Amino acid sequence: MFALLATLRPYDAQLVSFALTLLTAVVFWIIQARVKLRWGFQHGFSHRVDPAPDTAPTKSKDSAQNQQPIMVRTASYWVANEGRKTATNVEVTFNYRPSNYSIWPQRNYETVPNPEGRLIFKFGSVSPKESFTINLINIGAEPPHLLSMRSDEATGKEIPIFFVRKYPRYVYVITAYLLAVGFFSSIYAAVSFLI
Repeated sequence: MFALLATLRPYDAQLVSFALTLLTAVVFWIIQARVKLRWGFQHGFSHRVDPAPDTAPTKSKDSAQNQQPIMVRTASYWVANEGRKTATNVEVTFNYRPSNYSIWPQRNYETVPNPEGRLIFKFGSVSPKESFTINLINIGAEPPHLLSMRSDEATGKEIPIFFVRKYPRYVYVITAYLLAVGFFSSIYAAVSFLI
């Protein structure tokens, strides 16, 4: 080990220069603006809807009573670009076309089926920190699942979404304070241990 260090001693300046160059490249790679496509399943629900009674005089009461309830199922997907660079030509692919769908907030898009019959939503671009929801309604069957999300720059990543209780602001301030104290105490303890 000491022999290796003695051999490298004449190259100290070059090794330090190489290490600093490598460190600078890594830092620039970490902070560069990138597209970060994310999506997640927000919620879904099933509704049992009774058919509206037919008021036409020619219909009998027996035919109205024989009508079966309709099962209506919903699903809501959250889609976002959490990066600092605009995503272009974004495609969101679903398993099949639902009975109805909507996008909120409203934005320009087009839908096309692919050769396997999957439904693809195409968006020209999604700006940094922009998000929207795709709401689906299907009658009599499960709503389609989101299969994939991609753009020219990146592929989308599914993230878990769940609802949490919202606390008063002072709870968040106290929590942030305690986390900061714990973080700096950990650094102080580590430095004290090493010295």
